[in-house]
Amino acid sequence: MKRRISKPSSFNLSEKDSTPLNNMQSEIVQQTLGDENFNLMYGAIIENMSEGVIMIRANDGVIIFSNAAFEQMLGYKSGELLGRHVSVVNAPSDKTLEEIASLIISEVKKNDLWRVEIQNIKKDGTLCWGLANVASFLHPQFGEVLISTQHDISERKKTEEELKNKSRKLELAMQTANMAWWEMDISTGLVLFDIRKTEMLGFNAKDFKHYKDFTALVHPEDYDQVMKAMTDHLKGEKDKYETEYRIKTSSGEYVWFYDIGAIVDRDSNGNALSVAGLVKDINDSKITEKALEESEFNYKNFVQHSPNIIYKFSNKRGGLFWSERVLDILGFSPDDIQNNPFLWSNSIHPDDKADVQKAIDQNERGQKYNIDYRIQAKDGRWIWLNDCFTHKSLVGDEIIFEGTATDITNRKKMEDSLRILSRAVDQSPVSIVITDINGTIEYVNPKFSQLTGYSLIEAYKKNPRILKTGYTNKEEYEIMWKTIRSGNEWEGEFCNKKKNGELYWESAVISPIINDEGEITHFVAVKEDITKQKETERRIQASIIEAEERERLHFSQELHDGIGPLLSATKMYVQWLGMPNAKIETSEIIKDIEKFLDESARTIHDLSFKLSPHILQNFGLIDAIKSYTHKVNESSSIAIKLNSGDIPRFDLNSETIAYRVLCECINNTIKHAKATKINIDFQCKNDLLTVKCNDNGIGFESDIKNSEIKGIGHLNMQNRVKSVNGKLTIVSAPGKGTTVKFQIKMFNN
Repeated sequence: MKRRISKPSSFNLSEKDSTPLNNMQSEIVQQTLGDENFNLMYGAIIENMSEGVIMIRANDGVIIFSNAAFEQMLGYKSGELLGRHVSVVNAPSDKTLEEIASLIISEVKKNDLWRVEIQNIKKDGTLCWGLANVASFLHPQFGEVLISTQHDISERKKTEEELKNKSRKLELAMQTANMAWWEMDISTGLVLFDIRKTEMLGFNAKDFKHYKDFTALVHPEDYDQVMKAMTDHLKGEKDKYETEYRIKTSSGEYVWFYDIGAIVDRDSNGNALSVAGLVKDINDSKITEKALEESEFNYKNFVQHSPNIIYKFSNKRGGLFWSERVLDILGFSPDDIQNNPFLWSNSIHPDDKADVQKAIDQNERGQKYNIDYRIQAKDGRWIWLNDCFTHKSLVGDEIIFEGTATDITNRKKMEDSLRILSRAVDQSPVSIVITDINGTIEYVNPKFSQLTGYSLIEAYKKNPRILKTGYTNKEEYEIMWKTIRSGNEWEGEFCNKKKNGELYWESAVISPIINDEGEITHFVAVKEDITKQKETERRIQASIIEAEERERLHFSQELHDGIGPLLSATKMYVQWLGMPNAKIETSEIIKDIEKFLDESARTIHDLSFKLSPHILQNFGLIDAIKSYTHKVNESSSIAIKLNSGDIPRFDLNSETIAYRVLCECINNTIKHAKATKINIDFQCKNDLLTVKCNDNGIGFESDIKNSEIKGIGHLNMQNRVKSVNGKLTIVSAPGKGTTVKFQIKMFNN
């Protein structure tokens, strides 16, 4: 998907309103170094680009980033440009800073990407030319930012100026050498040419206006070659148009022409507008020179475009020839090495010199030379090269080697990363299992072997079912496979069996491994032994149950000792009132009965409040419900599943209400719904707890309003939820089960 580059709203090149330099540099450095996203996104790519990259804050023209290539191009040290105004790198111009800013913004808004040649000023005051690509984007900290990549074209600009001076000399030389120039408009095919071109063919210049007037005279066997040469150049597949062909003269004979040209004009988007060149009659020298010229051209073209360093090296005189690629890879120009013949060998890493010398000695004895070694680049970096001699020649006692050197630094880094990853997996404190898409084991780490007793050899090509105990049901396995085969991650727990038959619990995360084509090739399982954790949970659960039983006995005694006597006394007073001959004050008896009833109500209220399980007070709602549902699961045929997520502790009163409502809901389901499954989901958002309890029971008519659903259980749930301004709804249908949903605030004043 194409990312739309945002347009800058403003850009101020003026430095008069900028923050003082020392404060600005400190701010930019702190923000840049503190931005983890910036480092992750740009550090590995932009910082190591061979092209210079600079980022400028649009609202004040302050430099917020420059990579090493840009700093080196202008002679600055690392980080020296940060926080400074962009005008420090702008060469003097006949335009004001505001005019330049306006031009940049106008071009970026118009084209999204502006390609332009600009002149910069180096730190030492000298000028240089750069080919810049300018765009903008919205930075999360700096707002609108202009980003520019620059390639140093100073040499090209210098060459262009020299070409202007040489063109005058060339015209004189062409007259002397009987050569002719030509130029073609690519869009129209119209040509301009030196009259000498048609004179060499014996035609009148007035008869030639279009390039096809010339190509019609090209020999049929050469026509495709001529057209391909031009097409290849215009497509960018060749750096110039160059060909030799036979062309018919006015006498009907064919003569050999040498034709060479190149694109000389492009529009602002880089599209070619015109191509120009020279043509020369080479008929006399063609036979003797053609083979040599083609061979030399092909060799030079290969050397120029090869991604590898091509060299010649003498055991006596050192480096004899180095291709331009050495500049890109090591920063040394061919002239640097030519002027210091042993610069290459002196730059080899001390730890690798003996191996390199051994390889050279073997090559002198006729054995193959192919070795990896490190060499220090001009900027001090160590670069890994694969060096291979392709040819060897002898001149007396001097041996001349010809070979290629390939930059393999990235490959070496990848190999190091893989080694580190391999060690991390081997030394991991958790079990790691890798299988193919069918579940066949291809790798297990040492921790797996230590835990299960199965070595890598024993587990290889086996299925993880060798650990299976039957505790996990078929449906859960089906869900797991469906999840990971759809490209998603699965988490869960297994009760597995070791090689010696011992059972253990483990928590597992299983993920698919997807290749560049989006295909799942393997599955990786990261598993942690949680046997001790499970045993601890079991002991805690047993302690909780034991404590609750003690509490039940305590409250039973409270009911017996507290409510029993009060009710007995009340009964006695009521019987007394029923005696026909009793001499009593009825009003006094009634007052005493009311006292007994009030005391009973207070006692019941106190006991009801005390009935809240201690696990609710000590550990919170989720642990209390887990404890309750665990006992239900063990004592009934219904299966309760909790999806609690990460619910924190909250207001005890709200927790108690939620606990009581859920207990009532579960009890109602067990008594009336004839359900086999209950699912309870908890969600917490903005201090609002949402709980949904649904079952697969018989349900009831959905047209009954919630307010009309009868029963003490339902009223209790409604009243509890309403007491904290919450909301409770019940949705049901015959044969479709029932869903109870309530929401309460987690914190109430």
